[in-house]
Amino acid sequence: MPPQKLLWLIIAYTFHACLLASVIKAKVKASAALPKGALPTLASNYDSNRPFRCLDGSATIDFSSVNDNYCDCLDGSDEPGTSACPNGRFHCLNAGYKPLTFPSSRVNDGICDCCDGTDEYDGKISCQNTCDEVGAKYREELKKLQEEAEKGYAMRLQYIKEGLEAKEKNKAKLQSLKANIESVRQKTSELEVKKNEAENLERQHLDAFEKKWEETKSAKRDEYYKTKSTGVFTDLDSNKDGSITVDEIISNRVFDADGNGEVSEEEAKEVIGEAGMISSYDNFMSDVWPKWSDKLVKIKSETSDTGKVSTDQPPSDIDEDNFDNDIVAEDEDEVAKEHIATTQEEDIYGQKPEHDEHLKSLVAAADKARQEHKASEDEKNNIENEIGEIEKALNGDFGSQEEFAYLRGKCFQFTDREYTYELCPFNKVTQSSKSGGSQTSLGSWGSWVGAENKYSKMKYEGGQNCWNGPDRSATIILSCGIEDSLISASEPNRCEYLMELKTPAACSSEGNKGSHDEL
Repeated sequence: MPPQKLLWLIIAYTFHACLLASVIKAKVKASAALPKGALPTLASNYDSNRPFRCLDGSATIDFSSVNDNYCDCLDGSDEPGTSACPNGRFHCLNAGYKPLTFPSSRVNDGICDCCDGTDEYDGKISCQNTCDEVGAKYREELKKLQEEAEKGYAMRLQYIKEGLEAKEKNKAKLQSLKANIESVRQKTSELEVKKNEAENLERQHLDAFEKKWEETKSAKRDEYYKTKSTGVFTDLDSNKDGSITVDEIISNRVFDADGNGEVSEEEAKEVIGEAGMISSYDNFMSDVWPKWSDKLVKIKSETSDTGKVSTDQPPSDIDEDNFDNDIVAEDEDEVAKEHIATTQEEDIYGQKPEHDEHLKSLVAAADKARQEHKASEDEKNNIENEIGEIEKALNGDFGSQEEFAYLRGKCFQFTDREYTYELCPFNKVTQSSKSGGSQTSLGSWGSWVGAENKYSKMKYEGGQNCWNGPDRSATIILSCGIEDSLISASEPNRCEYLMELKTPAACSSEGNKGSHDEL
């Protein structure tokens, strides 16, 4: 290398070295000259070689008035290291731990706020510098949190993988279901037509069968009541003169309307009319039987030793199949009454005939058509419901990478001294008392409401109304954890609930690096 060039290199190196030394010296001097309690970032504002201008511009004072224990600036910026200004702020570096800024009113108050002890400098108490100790402990905690965050993030990646795979499967499934649903709908419509045809044919023949049976019953009923009415008229006509009088009605307690144990003349006339006599069987059938047949059929076709028509209750061992003995005690159960009614009907009409073979085949064909249509209808409904659920899942917001999809369909609980809270992500939040009772709705899934990170908070709205207040609602804070767990629940405001859910889905790749950098 030529000597001249070497000389220039030596001169240049010497110049830069001197310049660097000057810069370092200036920074050290500036740091040393920084007023106690002032933020290092504001060092340029605290230049001892010139007057101090309040940070809010409210005044300019001589630099010697900074930290003189007298408040000159409205914002308190001239007294960062004393308690003179009520709105002053004191900053301690806490080398080895976290810097701390707090109201300067706590300076020299006898309490060590800074781990480096710089806030208590008046000599009243001695604060030990514990920054290295608490910093080491804090760094250990941060290390654990970082390891947990890294592990949680690895799990988050798995959640993302599963969420994206599930989404693709849902897309394929939806495509398949939509391709199949039209043929199932067509099949269901065709089976409905067949069912309707079979049911119409069935109904026509069943209606004809029932009509014929009702005609048979009507004829038998007329025959039965004609026979019965003749017997009742004969029994009531105790003197056999072809007429029924008030005295003959009075002798039958079945006409005791007020239940006092005897039939009055008024009650008797209520039956046979004000004239007090029914002069013939024809008059009996036109004037009495239509209105009083339900009571008249209870009259036994036999007389007591006194010659009066007996209206005593039948003995307990009498055959229930005897229609004439159909008085049922009030306390007899409904099953027994139904049995007696059925037996009595059979006494009048006989047993209902079975369907003929042709009608049986029509009923069987209609049953088969109904079953086939129902099976197809159920299949159609199931596919449509599944399509709806898949579309709901595909349209849902489960995170930018589907990382929260893993939580859908799961529920998590937290129990405190009084209640058990249950969170079912993307569905609902409920509260149950430990002493029992029904669940209280705290809200249904609404939306993501995080500020800086949209996916850091969930909102559930429209819960059960509070008495004389708003509907209940819940906000869920999501934080990083290595397992899905609801870890807290509270009610900071009336009917507004706050919960925290730890989940790997909330872990980011950044972890807690920011906290490490701070130290």
